[in-house]
Amino acid sequence: MVRIISALRKANACSEEFLLKVISTPKFREILATSWQRAYDAIRPPAPKAPAANTKGANTPPKEKPPLIPVSELRERTAALIIEEMRGMRYHFTNTIGTIIWTQATLRRRLHLPKDDERDLEPILRDSTTRLARLFDSARLELEPTGYRRFPIVRVRLDPSRAWDALQKEIESLQQDDIGAAKADRQEPTTPQLPPPAGAVPSPQLANNPPWNAVWKGSIERFGKADLDGFRDALFQHAIEQQPKGAGALLLYSLQTVAQVQHCFPSWRQGHYETGGLLAAFLKAVRLPPCVALSFDLSQKTQQWWIALVPKPDWESALRAICEEESRPTTEQRLGLSADAARLYEWIEALRPSDYLGAWTPVVEDLIESEIGITAKWPSDNFPALIQMLSDEISAKTQYQLTLQPWNALGHVKTRLKVVKKAPQAEALSGILTAWVRDKGVVPTAEQLHAALNAVAANPANKPPA
Repeated sequence: MVRIISALRKANACSEEFLLKVISTPKFREILATSWQRAYDAIRPPAPKAPAANTKGANTPPKEKPPLIPVSELRERTAALIIEEMRGMRYHFTNTIGTIIWTQATLRRRLHLPKDDERDLEPILRDSTTRLARLFDSARLELEPTGYRRFPIVRVRLDPSRAWDALQKEIESLQQDDIGAAKADRQEPTTPQLPPPAGAVPSPQLANNPPWNAVWKGSIERFGKADLDGFRDALFQHAIEQQPKGAGALLLYSLQTVAQVQHCFPSWRQGHYETGGLLAAFLKAVRLPPCVALSFDLSQKTQQWWIALVPKPDWESALRAICEEESRPTTEQRLGLSADAARLYEWIEALRPSDYLGAWTPVVEDLIESEIGITAKWPSDNFPALIQMLSDEISAKTQYQLTLQPWNALGHVKTRLKVVKKAPQAEALSGILTAWVRDKGVVPTAEQLHAALNAVAANPANKPPA
């Protein structure tokens, strides 16, 4: 439509006033919609714009380039940027390495350098890092020559023997004394600030006692039942010696440096405790009586790891239950079992209904060290023979009747145990007597069955009287 109107105007087929009246009608405005202004301009072209006036004189001198920033000021700015990055790092005593990654372009932009300043910033970064490294006692600043996009990486390594907030205090003093006057780009850090220092007691429910912090030489990464039982016995011995009062938790460990972790748990390899997951798994596997429980915080959200023993409901009743537990005869003494048979019996007793597959226990070979704790040295190819020997001993001396079941697991033949509780003696005697009476073809009355049952119970051979 705009083309038609433009052609009519160029050919002078219609007057300008007529075309304006036509396109101004409501019907044409609806047809043209957003093209109405184009149609109007085709009929009455707008006046040409006047050329812009030349404000620059022919003899105006060119602008002078600003002088280059001195190298000394660039060093100060770079040092201030490094300090700001260190302030924004989230430190933890198990994560003692911080990293600052810049490229030439990033550092140039942070230093507000003009585009025509093409100086190499690597020597400036090296000089600033070397200068700052002399000012810190709690951390080392290192420059790795090969880094991101071939630009050096700054590494901040905390001293593992120092407290976590020592670097923060040094940074604050540097900000006030040495780096305060630097004209750096002071941007707010994007990472969270360091939390306030934790107190001597990390939780208000912890008892006001100094931490135990005993050296535990047992295995943490690949622990077995012997390790768990040894740690439990050490906890009980410590609680009995301390004799805590009230209902507050007994503080066992308070760890604030890597050196403390290495001292208390020497078998725990350095580099494997960034999050405390292995130690947490070990503590969860320790089997404790209902009178006490272990409470701990081994996360990176706290700057002080702690482990505590919590009584239920108070220490008076908990200590009494612990003493009863310690003075109770062992399974070997109570049932007359050998050491390994007693450990297998205790494992069966501790199994929950959800652990069973029907009437079968979990695979025995998979849990020998971690949960059962059998110590006998036995050839692995003939290990079912050892399980059979221990099962026969348990079946002869306890209320359980154990049966071995070979079990194919990923191409290896292993062993499960079928656990059946024996019927009580009275029920067994009743079954013998009932079978004997029915063999004679006589259905006894209740009085006759009771009298015969008493006679059977009195018979040492457990045979019904003739």
